[in-house]
Amino acid sequence: MVAGGGARSARPPALSRPARAAEDLKAAAAHLADRPDAFYHLALALAAAHDDRAALAAAERALRLTPGSAEVRSLTEKLRR
Repeated sequence: MVAGGGARSARPPALSRPARAAEDLKAAAAHLADRPDAFYHLALALAAAHDDRAALAAAERALRLTPGSAEVRSLTEKLRR
């Protein structure tokens, strides 16, 4: 419980506003073009915002940057379905 008696959400703040998170992460990825983690997190946010095509593109970019990552490969395969 938080002050004021309201129940606290179990979701991280970024996940409660996935479109906003995606916009912020797009900006970050533009500056961190060689960082697979930027594109991986962008893919997660875009998927949460129901932008599946853009999420797949971001996941594929992350996979190109880190082809050995099982986590990135799993996300990419999930988004391809």
